[in-house]
Amino acid sequence: VFDGLMVLALQNCHAEFHYHLFGKGSGQKVEEEEDVEVDENKPLNPKHIAKAKHWNEIKKILLSFFRSTLHLLSEVKEPNLLKFVLQSLSKYTPYLTPLPTIAKTFLKTCTSLWSSSSDTSEKYQSVRLQAFLRIRQLAITQPFPFVESTLKSSYLAYANRAKFGTASSLTTLLPTLTFMGNCIV
Repeated sequence: VFDGLMVLALQNCHAEFHYHLFGKGSGQKVEEEEDVEVDENKPLNPKHIAKAKHWNEIKKILLSFFRSTLHLLSEVKEPNLLKFVLQSLSKYTPYLTPLPTIAKTFLKTCTSLWSSSSDTSEKYQSVRLQAFLRIRQLAITQPFPFVESTLKSSYLAYANRAKFGTASSLTTLLPTLTFMGNCIV
């Protein structure tokens, strides 16, 4: 039951957030042709979000949703579940614009997943890719100073991962470092 509920929430809650912030549920006069479209890779203007009639209620729900999802990401070790959650969060990342503290926490979580040394299997490479795509999406969708934090955390994660490589672990470390280097460049 929990798994089904989690899948349902991750796949569909973004539509409800959109409905209550920009759609007919926002309490604003919105014509069907004028409905604000949320693009995953475009920033949302925080002023448009703050104008929503139900923003104060939706903000609490968004905070709870992101905190719970970030907790899930930090606790789960199964690569397929991590990949699913990270893919699902692509639709929610633009809603982090008015929530800078949660965006920083999300960046930290994604950076730790991207540079994790816990698993070097091929299955985990897809998790690394999805984590990097969320890092990139955060850099694109968040207000200006955030891109600098994104670049800094990515560089430091790469440097820390490369720093602890030894000759015995070179065969497993080199593909990961090559992937991470390609992501940064």
